[in-house]
Amino acid sequence: MKNQLKIGSVLTYLNVFLNIVVSLFLSPLTVSSLGQAQYGLYQLVWSTVGYMAVMDFGLTNSVVRYIAKYREKRDKRSEENFLSMVFIIYGVITLIVLAAGAALYFNLQNIFARSLSTGEITLARRLFVIMLFNMTMQIILNVFPAVINAYERFMFQRSLTIVRLILRTALLTVLLLSGFQSMAIALMDTSFTVIFFVIQIVYVFIVLKVRVRLNSFDTAFFKEVFSYSFFVFLAMIVDQVNWKVDQFIIGQRLGASDVAVYSIALQFPYYYMSFAGAISGVFLPAASKMAARGDDDDRFTDLMIKTGRAQWFVLGIILLGFMAFGKQFLLLWMGDNFAQGYPIALMLMLALTIPLFQSVGISVQQAKRKHAFRSYVLLAMAVINVILTYIFVGMFGMIGAAVGTVISFILGNIVAMNVYYKKALNIDLKRFFTSISKGMLMASVITVLIGIVINMLPVGGWVGLGIKIAIFALTYLYVFGIVGLDKYEKEQYLGGIKRALKR
Repeated sequence: MKNQLKIGSVLTYLNVFLNIVVSLFLSPLTVSSLGQAQYGLYQLVWSTVGYMAVMDFGLTNSVVRYIAKYREKRDKRSEENFLSMVFIIYGVITLIVLAAGAALYFNLQNIFARSLSTGEITLARRLFVIMLFNMTMQIILNVFPAVINAYERFMFQRSLTIVRLILRTALLTVLLLSGFQSMAIALMDTSFTVIFFVIQIVYVFIVLKVRVRLNSFDTAFFKEVFSYSFFVFLAMIVDQVNWKVDQFIIGQRLGASDVAVYSIALQFPYYYMSFAGAISGVFLPAASKMAARGDDDDRFTDLMIKTGRAQWFVLGIILLGFMAFGKQFLLLWMGDNFAQGYPIALMLMLALTIPLFQSVGISVQQAKRKHAFRSYVLLAMAVINVILTYIFVGMFGMIGAAVGTVISFILGNIVAMNVYYKKALNIDLKRFFTSISKGMLMASVITVLIGIVINMLPVGGWVGLGIKIAIFALTYLYVFGIVGLDKYEKEQYLGGIKRALKR
């Protein structure tokens, strides 16, 4: 199972890397093929439909947690009964999603009448119908990756994601080069959702031999699952609000072209978070087993330190590299029209850094069933974000949206949550911050200073940027190898890189 964790993390990083490469290629191609306005409209509709994702009600996390718990106790009967109840609940959720989607569909013109033309609203409605069906399928589909993760078959799930990415990229490229527009893209993505839905069903029921059998509808247990899922659900609402509301408000107050710029900027913090999730995302089953065994609080602090240092090593090269070369990259990649995206992306990435170092703490909270407070805090954070974003967009445009989001992140994810880690989860924050900073803080400062010097090299264009990034990456690995990493980490990270290069 350790191999599943290691290879699963490697495949997740590969998936993130491929996503970035694909984005570098597809984003300018998509914008040039659709035009900035239609690309922004497509992103605006998808962000609106994205609110339907909260209708999952946090059940996927419940599936991972409870199945991991039953597997630890070898309780197959309870696992089968639990899954049968989950499928019943998902049937109800599907009806709720369709009803909510219908309500949104008939109000699209009222919502966007101020910023969209009649033709744009007509196209938005057509896209909305296809995307709503896609989102409904994705919500139902969520249960199957959750089962696969609970069985700790990370290799299959990550490999499937990579295959889907490669196939989608190839087909989308053909469609765009052939002159197809946003409707064809929406239909293609929905088709992929259905195909991979079938593949995961086969894997769960045929390969893993998972059985669904309703022995009894345990009302008391249903309340327990719901109370657990409800607070995960609140956190999901916050996530949707924080990452979708900016585009929604910009679209409602400014227009589709501004949404396009903001959407491009958001890709950088998205991928930044994806790298952190590659590590923390595989630890919910492990944390659930630790909680079931009754491990002491020091073990959970050790887990946060181990993953926090790994995340610093991975995220540091991304953040520091983006600080040094991000603006030059964005202008070469998308052109001068997207220059405002650099400060937006950088502000959001800086605000995310400490929470991402601590992201495995979310799994610890869920495993210990102490995640309610975080949901309340983040709900308050979402309200603050909506208010500040609406005010600041009117005052400062797109930059104002990022400022509102950053303020809410600092108050919720950093200040409030660290108080909670200390008081409720007994995480030794002093040991945590001391341990993850040891060596790594100094290595980061040295790398920043060297990065400033590298950026002064008199070379331009893609070739010049590539040379600068290559020198920076080698410098980063060298400095962290000497100053930042301890003996174990050097063997795990740098040793792994050396072995891969030899192969």
